[in-house]
Amino acid sequence: MCPSTYERQLSETGQQKRSARLFYKQGHQATGINPLPDEAGVAKICISISVWRRCSPPCPPDRTTRLLYIGLQPRTCLSVYLQGNSIETMKPSDPTAYPELAASLKSAPINTLFAQAVVEGKVNGKVYTDNPADPGAFYIIHPYGMSLLWGESNDKAFHDEIRDYAFNVRGHRKGDEWLQAFPGSWDSLLEGLFREEPKRVETDRRLNFKFNADKYSAQRKAVPADAPIQITTVTREAFNSMTGTVIPASFWNNADEFVSRSIGYSVYYDQALAAIAFAAFIDPEVLEIGIETCAPYRGKGLAYHACAVLIDYCLEKGLEPIWACRGSNTGSRKLAQQLGFEVSKELPFYRLRI
Repeated sequence: MCPSTYERQLSETGQQKRSARLFYKQGHQATGINPLPDEAGVAKICISISVWRRCSPPCPPDRTTRLLYIGLQPRTCLSVYLQGNSIETMKPSDPTAYPELAASLKSAPINTLFAQAVVEGKVNGKVYTDNPADPGAFYIIHPYGMSLLWGESNDKAFHDEIRDYAFNVRGHRKGDEWLQAFPGSWDSLLEGLFREEPKRVETDRRLNFKFNADKYSAQRKAVPADAPIQITTVTREAFNSMTGTVIPASFWNNADEFVSRSIGYSVYYDQALAAIAFAAFIDPEVLEIGIETCAPYRGKGLAYHACAVLIDYCLEKGLEPIWACRGSNTGSRKLAQQLGFEVSKELPFYRLRI
């Protein structure tokens, strides 16, 4: 017999800007999926590129699904999990769990500083969990577009929630997101989950670096005397006017918080703001470096000089400079090596596309 919990998936190519409605009837009826009903009968809607899968043997007449075809988006599937429950999403974590979570993140053998910034309230991110009453796993999202899956990997319901979030089933994500997970028990699980939608998830590597102070000192380069370069600490004006991706505004809530709690250096080329190196995360022990160069000024070595001044600040203050980047980011990797950093760890890194 067809099990009481079953899945039907429907796939079709078609014209853009068409819609679909799906009705489920099992002694009651959900009223459609746009807007999505929060009624018993439909547990969750999963958007995927997949194929129609039928119950085998066919479901008996008292467990029927009626489909009303109005159309689908190109290569879109609507997978309906009929579980007799209401629709669920990832559950927000209770903030009372944050202190213990922050302590565990700080003791991790990998770079989790962006997640620590969220949990410690240094930036406005989000924290979800498998079980708010008794959390075993967390999903921590930094507004820059990075996330950390952290903790126990044995909750199958949480796996489904992660998969739905990764495939952006409910449209919560407005941009791409880069995900890493710890411990390593998540790696094979995520590979299995993401295999369902290979075009929606790109696999890369996240590189953690270790700073070698002797190597840095031996190859430290000075700013050429004739270069039209001026380096100053980052001001509120520079915070607000700097453009690019890895900029202070992506890692700090506002200019006032940055100026009072962080540090950075601006490079001006012919009196124009050209590059910024800054503390994306800072505490009494470590400082993680963020760097951005405006497009017209790339290839002039400005990023190196901005970072070198920031590293000098770290050495003066007794802070360990931290660097991390994607394995595919050859520019960042080469710059890190020029500044005395050496790759210490490589971890799976997943780009979750919208």
